Amino acid sequence: MDTPPPAAVAVEPPPVVCAKCGGTPIETGHVAPLCIACRDTLVRRPLPLWLRILTVCTLLLVIGSTIAGIEPFRAAINLKRGERAEQRQDYATAYAAYQKVPAKYADSTRVLIRLAYAAYHTGHDADLRRILRALEGRSASKAEIADVNHLLDQIRLRGR
Repeated sequence: MDTPPPAAVAVEPPPVVCAKCGGTPIETGHVAPLCIACRDTLVRRPLPLWLRILTVCTLLLVIGSTIAGIEPFRAAINLKRGERAEQRQDYATAYAAYQKVPAKYADSTRVLIRLAYAAYHTGHDADLRRILRALEGRSASKAEIADVNHLLDQIRLRGR
């Protein structure tokens, strides 16, 4: 059973006129049959106005969000530095790191508790009293309440 030979495929000759303007001669070596003048016009075509406006708006949004995101990012870094220093029992470094948490986040119960611990261990009694007054009457998680109670027990034991 012999298979028949494949049928001959008719190959169309490439067009000899420009697809845009109909002029001749076309520039060879490219997929689109265009003359040199039309190809240069299409290559140098300016970006549409709507695309330029969209690009500028996108850049402004990226710049704005970057600027707005710096403060929370720095606060998170300082909070983490303080927690690591506290784990190493380097309370002076922890106190300094917690002090750098921006005022916008300094009212956070978590930050105040960590700052109170650092203030207690570094001897900043005035700050400790101010922080404990700020913590009064706040709602907190059980873990945070346990942390504050532990700190208060330590203060009572040392008689501060």
